[in-house]
Amino acid sequence: MPALQSVAGPATVERAGPARALLAAALGPVVTGYAGVAALLALVTATAPGATLSTGGVLRAAGPAWLAVHHVPVTITGHELGVLPLLPTIGVLALVARSAGNAARRLDWDTPRAAAKVVGAVGCAHGGFGALVAVLCRGWTVTATPVVAFFVAGTLAAVAATVGTARRCGLLAAVLSRADGAIETGLRAGRVSLVALCAVGAVVFAVGLFGSLPTVVRLFGSAAPGAGGGLGMFLLCLSYLPNVLVGALSFAAGPGFAIGSYALAQW
Repeated sequence: MPALQSVAGPATVERAGPARALLAAALGPVVTGYAGVAALLALVTATAPGATLSTGGVLRAAGPAWLAVHHVPVTITGHELGVLPLLPTIGVLALVARSAGNAARRLDWDTPRAAAKVVGAVGCAHGGFGALVAVLCRGWTVTATPVVAFFVAGTLAAVAATVGTARRCGLLAAVLSRADGAIETGLRAGRVSLVALCAVGAVVFAVGLFGSLPTVVRLFGSAAPGAGGGLGMFLLCLSYLPNVLVGALSFAAGPGFAIGSYALAQW
């Protein structure tokens, strides 16, 4: 009997190793992202004047907030929240990409077929959790469609996992091997142009912000009086900073931008 255990033991461990790594890569960002959203909501609630902080309330509110971070369309009392913040989304997707890349590195997987396993596990985990949260939100003030939550959250996570495993598993090399010199030159030029445009958008935003700083301070103080309200408003503005930079880039490029009934042209 001990001999049978010694023979079966290494094989079992060998099979369990990839499963554990995939499970950690798939569920780690889900749990970490949900905990981060809940912690942020707890901080805002604890500092907001007149707000009542409860563990159950924070955990329930973290579900719709997690969906919004993954850009799942959510509705508040029947009205869809149109513009979702980009900064939390960027942070969560960076976490997913890092987790997927670390899983491929630990397993020593370096082929596109192996990358597909990581991408599939990560996408299914995020999609399934998003659908579960949407189902649990039925009847609440903030709701979402489970099918949409599954595909949107799963697709975003799968894209991030693909980016995280692209270099390690040879996806990037496989794509570039099919490109000729002109395409590679165009990609490099496009990358440089994108960085330059983002820099222009950042400069335009900074000039506009400092040029209207007294108005910004006045509106900020009237909308969020007190230290607690000010902290919540600051965090909200910070989460929308990439959205603002995109608007500034659109303004600098010429088309302008619109938020609801408000529109701003270049000139």
